[in-house]
Amino acid sequence: HLKDSLTTPIVTAEGHTATLTCVARNLGDHNLVWRYGNKILTAGDTRVTSDKRFSVIHDDGGFLQ
Repeated sequence: HLKDSLTTPIVTAEGHTATLTCVARNLGDHNLVWRYGNKILTAGDTRVTSDKRFSVIHDDGGFLQ
């Protein structure tokens, strides 16, 4: 759904927090994976990378209508 997508680039100063949002529906038994090149950062609601700058905020709740 395009209405769930960000249309403005995320820009922040080094050392500050940037939040990247992803809306995924009907994943079934699949997981959403964030990666940078070949390096997996997160899978589902788990941080895979040892880089503690990354974290996952997972919300099973409300849907945008």
